[in-house]
Amino acid sequence: MAFSPNGDRIVSGSFDRTVRVWDATTGSIAHIYHSSSSHVQTVAWLSRGAQIAASGDDGKVYVWDTNTGKVIDTYGNFGAVHSIAWSPLGRYLAVGDDRLLRVRDMESEKVTTAYLDNAQAVLAVAWSPDSIYIASGG
Repeated sequence: MAFSPNGDRIVSGSFDRTVRVWDATTGSIAHIYHSSSSHVQTVAWLSRGAQIAASGDDGKVYVWDTNTGKVIDTYGNFGAVHSIAWSPLGRYLAVGDDRLLRVRDMESEKVTTAYLDNAQAVLAVAWSPDSIYIASGG
């Protein structure tokens, strides 16, 4: 789960292949997006905008525009994705799968860096506030 930048909405992923955007005040569902993942394991909200990213067992990352409800990007051929995180300014998206942490430049649409994270799944990823460092855990 993740809060929107202004805290008025929450995004969640589910085993039923959906990504749901909730009104944080009323608890009502504002949007439901459908993923082809067998289940959605991780979601992240862009810190400066209306985009959310989600991923799961199918190894693809989906990016939706919450204003239009449309998928604006789909990419990846990863193992099961367990963690994703936008960099603070939104240029990069870190993706942790069964063994690797990859960083994708969202402007050039290329994976710029890949890190081997032991022999275990990357279950958590976070950026430093200045976007220079990435922490991951497995």
